[in-house]
Amino acid sequence: MGFSISWLATPSDKKEIVLSALGLAETNQRQSFTETARAGIALPTGWYVVWFDTPSPSALKPEFLRMLSASTKIVACQIEEHAMVSTAACWENGKEQWFIAHDAEDGVMSLDVMGNPPVFFDEVRAEMLQLQDGRTDVDYVFDVPIMLAERLVGFRHDAAFDENEEEMFFVLSQRSAA
Repeated sequence: MGFSISWLATPSDKKEIVLSALGLAETNQRQSFTETARAGIALPTGWYVVWFDTPSPSALKPEFLRMLSASTKIVACQIEEHAMVSTAACWENGKEQWFIAHDAEDGVMSLDVMGNPPVFFDEVRAEMLQLQDGRTDVDYVFDVPIMLAERLVGFRHDAAFDENEEEMFFVLSQRSAA
């Protein structure tokens, strides 16, 4: 088994704008780990994460991110562990600021970089490339996009959450028509 998911994050004060644009609303139902199609979580880092149980939801298509990021900063992450594909991107002011992708089919050292990634990108890439050097039994470079998104937002899809933080994910549902 492996993760086949995605998530996007926005500053917590923009949560309602993002949820409204996605046609979603928080329910009263909470979970300790998301087991639903969509869930939301407010992080102590000041970010709000929307979790999708698919690696390619329409919410992460460039045309939607362009529209959504016109009013807020968006960090997006896609994880497909079955194929060892991962991406991370940052959008702001309706423009993609940077995009990082790893696809193991292109080789374990493969890393596509567009735009101006965060200042710590070189450090993260160097660390993972050093771990990868000469190894074919594991794919460390897969973690580069995920680690960038995590360092910006403070969220990682496979991280162990504080056991004191029970039921920290809100189940998200389609908004009802008014």
